[in-house]
Amino acid sequence: MRNNVQEALRSIASRQISSGALTLWPGSSYPDDWVTSYAGHFAIEAQKAGYTLPAGFMSKWTAYQRATASAWRYQPQYRYTANDQAYRLFTMALAGAPDKGAGEPHARGDRPALAGTVVPRGTPAPPLAGPRWLRA
Repeated sequence: MRNNVQEALRSIASRQISSGALTLWPGSSYPDDWVTSYAGHFAIEAQKAGYTLPAGFMSKWTAYQRATASAWRYQPQYRYTANDQAYRLFTMALAGAPDKGAGEPHARGDRPALAGTVVPRGTPAPPLAGPRWLRA
């Protein structure tokens, strides 16, 4: 099993582009936000289990996630991106790098956009990010 996890980590790292995002397909240059969060989530759990991540992977991943979280704005025609944002914020908190400003969408007028998404308020992400998330 150890070899399978290490091979998965190598495969994930090979799909990371210069921005820090990951692509869905090998050799692609188009970032996929869900894949980026999902692969980062796998890498975080692998690291916690004692696996070594490829050099620079997490720092580039975190920088991309932070920039994308800060730039994200709800657009009704792209409602599905609210799920991407919720998962992005959860994985950032899991990695110990929460973006509390982006995690408080009501401060930007985006609160309805994140209601009922993948990570509802009061579930695992808030305790990981700290007490500020628990305030209304």
